[in-house]
Amino acid sequence: MTLVLMLGISGGRGQELYPCITTERYLRIDCEFSPTDIMPGPYCEFKEDSKLMGSTRPNAQPYMDFRRRASVTLEPPDMCILILSSPLSDKARTYSCRVIQGGEALENSVALHPLFSAKAPQDCC
Repeated sequence: MTLVLMLGISGGRGQELYPCITTERYLRIDCEFSPTDIMPGPYCEFKEDSKLMGSTRPNAQPYMDFRRRASVTLEPPDMCILILSSPLSDKARTYSCRVIQGGEALENSVALHPLFSAKAPQDCC
């Protein structure tokens, strides 16, 4: 499974997304945000093409296809992390990170495209 990474990263909305491929060939997306003292939160959500993959919010219900493949964690004070096993590489997909702090939610997205050449994707450090 190979992906071209980092088309469509948009800054200026409060978060930065850093996708990479782990040594286990899982997709990892780090979502760095500016923390606040506003409660409740922060909570993190990741979506693939608008389907909820995982969340740190209590009672969030991920889309069935992702319940055993996606893991979302919050690493205080300012990082949300998605780990996705067996990412599908048949077409381009858009991944979104949404950070909820108090009554405010900021979302940012990155488009990841399949790679059909010998170029290797960016590996996680």
